[in-house]
Amino acid sequence: MGQVKLNRVLKGRCPVCHFEEFHLVSCQLGQFEDENARLRARLHAESLLAAESVKQRDRFKALAERREEQARVEESDLRMVAAHLELLDRPGVSDYLVDALLIMRRVLAARAAIEEKKHG
Repeated sequence: MGQVKLNRVLKGRCPVCHFEEFHLVSCQLGQFEDENARLRARLHAESLLAAESVKQRDRFKALAERREEQARVEESDLRMVAAHLELLDRPGVSDYLVDALLIMRRVLAARAAIEEKKHG
C-alpha cells in the first residue's frame, strides 16, 4: 500500500471497528486507543482500497469487452459493405442498388461517429 492511498480520509460509521466518525490519516494512526484498534482501522482501510481496485478493474474489463464487440460489429459491417461494393463492378447493376449501397455507407459512417462520441 502506498502512503498516498493511506492518506485518504474515510468518514462515517465504520462497520469493522465501529468508530462513530472514522478517520484514517497516516499522521493519526497513533491516536487510536490501543494497537488492536489501530491495526483494525488500517486493515479496514486497506480492504476498502482493495475493493475500489476490484471495482475499477471490473469497469475496465467491461469497457474492453464493449470495445471488442464494437470492433467485431464494425469489421462485419465493413466486410458486408466491401462485398456489396464488389457487386457494383458487375455489368447490369441497377441505379437502385447503387443508391441503396450509398445510403448504407452513410448509415455506417453515422453510426461510427455516434459511437465515437459516446466513448471518446
